[in-house]
Amino acid sequence: TLYASGELTTKLPNSLVVMDFDNISRNPEDDWIGNGVAESISTDLSGSDGIDVTPRVKLSRLLTEQTNHDEIIDRQKLGLALGCRWMVTGGFQKMGPSLRFTIQLNELLTDRVVLTEKVDGTVDAIFDMQDRLADLIKGHLATSTSDSASAVLLPEPKVQPRPKFSAYECYVKGRQAWLRSGKGDFDRAQEFFEEAIEVDPEYALAFAGLA
Repeated sequence: TLYASGELTTKLPNSLVVMDFDNISRNPEDDWIGNGVAESISTDLSGSDGIDVTPRVKLSRLLTEQTNHDEIIDRQKLGLALGCRWMVTGGFQKMGPSLRFTIQLNELLTDRVVLTEKVDGTVDAIFDMQDRLADLIKGHLATSTSDSASAVLLPEPKVQPRPKFSAYECYVKGRQAWLRSGKGDFDRAQEFFEEAIEVDPEYALAFAGLA
């Protein structure tokens, strides 16, 4: 347990949660990017030995519960409620074709920021930027220890086929709708997944979403 007699315990498992990236530019048409990059980083980090990544569905459900109770979301308490030692937060700014991501890696028990980085690029290079962000986090975790535990071991990188950008956008929007699970959201998710497949007939994740 994380609490004993009202006090936080001093040990947490090597687990991590990735929050949606904040849309600093405030253009609602770009909101999907924050969700998409968080999902991609979660997927990349889940391949690291020695660290558990909180499923996005679990995070979404807890966020929904807090929102339904009109609670102010305290990210530190949220991460600890999920049983996580680490939390990845960040933001993005999109100005025309230019794109900037910032990330922070936080150790939740101490509320200490242990990593802050910035990655600049263009929308067309979003997949490379996501890979760079994940690598930065992996690199830090690989040199960090959990008490007497050994450092996180990183697997050999796997080359994944990349979808067309417009198909990726549709897929992410479909995932957003699916995670919300509200009235009409599943129908909207299906429409987005089908559109992604129409754009890129070999996009496996879109087929998985549709299934």
